[in-house]
Amino acid sequence: MGIRADIPNWPRGLSEEEAAAYVGVGVTTFREEVGAGLWPAPERRGKKGGRKVWDREEIDLAWNRRKKLNNKPDPLLERARAWAP
Repeated sequence: MGIRADIPNWPRGLSEEEAAAYVGVGVTTFREEVGAGLWPAPERRGKKGGRKVWDREEIDLAWNRRKKLNNKPDPLLERARAWAP
């Protein structure tokens, strides 16, 4: 599967390929980063539990925690502040 063109409409449950693209890395790097604890572990889905699915919102939370730990501003938060009254 290629990189999705409909980024704002990504599903909540992401395949490994989608999750890697979502955070901007290749699948191999994503696997390494999941193993290192940078991203959440997948949930097992499907009738036999063989499909790995990453929760997009959990990835977002992990991203935000990393930003705070690295003391980097979150660009989405900065944009929201710019629009606040």
